[in-house]
Amino acid sequence: KNATGGLQAVSTDSNSNYNSLQMTLSRQTSKRLQYFLTYTFSKALGVTATDETGTEIDPIDARNRTYGILPFDRTHVINVSYTYVLPELARGSLDNKFTRGVLNGWQMSGITTYSSGAPMYLRFGGDINNNVAFAAFGTNAFTTTGRAAGGITPVFLRDPSLDGGSSQGDKILDIGALGIPNFPGSGPFQSPFYLRSPHRWNHDVTFFKNFIFTETRKLQFRAAFFNLFNQAYPRWFGIADNNNDINTTLNVTCNVRRDNVPNGNGTNNSVCDPTGGFSFTQDTIDNFGRITRKRGHRVVELAVKFYF
Repeated sequence: KNATGGLQAVSTDSNSNYNSLQMTLSRQTSKRLQYFLTYTFSKALGVTATDETGTEIDPIDARNRTYGILPFDRTHVINVSYTYVLPELARGSLDNKFTRGVLNGWQMSGITTYSSGAPMYLRFGGDINNNVAFAAFGTNAFTTTGRAAGGITPVFLRDPSLDGGSSQGDKILDIGALGIPNFPGSGPFQSPFYLRSPHRWNHDVTFFKNFIFTETRKLQFRAAFFNLFNQAYPRWFGIADNNNDINTTLNVTCNVRRDNVPNGNGTNNSVCDPTGGFSFTQDTIDNFGRITRKRGHRVVELAVKFYF
């Protein structure tokens, strides 16, 4: 029993499915280069996922209202690992004992990763959540956590995705492509479009060389570059919360309010009249779909190891 006097029945029922095409390619093209490549084309669907904290599914019609793309879904994932023995640089006039020791014998290894962006979920906030679901559907038993849509969802006039770049401040979603349903209607509970955060590239590269003194003693120098090209990206956590780097808040305000409405406790309230419709707040119009911050930076590590 919760604080408002209601009863909540909890069931651990859930279902999900994952389908993928996986490919690998491993090859040594010469004595200098070898690589290993993997590619995964996949889709993850279900009503909930293990990485969704505090998630509840819709108790009325989970299959139609909650089932959809899961937060960990990444359509395309490519991983390439490789090692390469660099050509000898001590040549011609530079070919002497000192330059051979410094310039020759270097090796490079690395891992390059590409992945599609995370699914993004849109939901309303503000006045439309204040008992409107109860008025429209006769119950307020719609989840308001995680990626679930809630009782009322946006209308998609067209695909809201924009090719607006990936810099901080850029907009990647168009508020003009979304509408607010008239009471007591609702938009689709699962988006008809694949809304994704920007994809991610990452390159980790290491250069190393062994300086051999004797058969049992050598010195290894290693320089490692994580996120070599210093590529920052906005992160989407797979749930609708305030920690995301992309503003997907669809706050609305009530167009018509009724004053002096008895609340049953001997006092009167000012309440929203859902039949009068709703409007997006100015902050939503200005900032919806905007990249608010980016994460990631280059990390360089230098190491020296002595073998004896």
